Amino acid sequence: MQGNNRSFNALLPWLIWLIAALFVIFQQFIGTFFSLIAPVFQANFNIQNTQVETITTIYFLSYGIMQIPAGLILDKFNIKPVLIAALLCTSAGTLLLMLVPFYFSALLAVVLLGIGTSFAYVCAIILFIQWFKQSRFAFVLGLMAGMGNVGMAILSYFTVANSSSTSLRTMLILLTLFALLILIGILIFIRSKPSATLTQPPTNTQSIFQSLIHVKKTETTG
Repeated sequence: MQGNNRSFNALLPWLIWLIAALFVIFQQFIGTFFSLIAPVFQANFNIQNTQVETITTIYFLSYGIMQIPAGLILDKFNIKPVLIAALLCTSAGTLLLMLVPFYFSALLAVVLLGIGTSFAYVCAIILFIQWFKQSRFAFVLGLMAGMGNVGMAILSYFTVANSSSTSLRTMLILLTLFALLILIGILIFIRSKPSATLTQPPTNTQSIFQSLIHVKKTETTG
């Protein structure tokens, strides 16, 4: 029994890494999704190409503006409920796109998507600081970035290849299921590492930026 617990404890950081990486893939893919299927979007929402571009712009604005608030929120609250709220917000955005096919509802939907996905990368960094040794931090971060780009490329290819034969509703259902799958993973596996064994212990007064500076200083002096 103890052997099983040790095996699970050894695997847990990588399960957490995978969940974080999937959320980053989702975030990167959403950034390209509307441009990839612009003709399908135009037909379903009865809008012009310039309006599709506006939808994409609003997403990136929402995502970008939320980066600093996301960091401040994560400085104050435990990462698990923040991630749950972020995925619920993301799922609400995809559901709104699916259920209410109007231009102004699409603008609201991408604002929700921007807010939800803005937590993906910052949360991943915090989890990696908590669960991985300093000597592995750069590796797991680079691995996530590589997986994110490869995953986005694969999803983009299949989206474009099947855009003429797959309805927008089906695509949005799949995106919602993807978000809910990540949410289930968060509910089951995401947790704060016990404070006695934290690799980089973030205290209540230590921000993610201070944690990253601490990691850098340790690597320099190590």
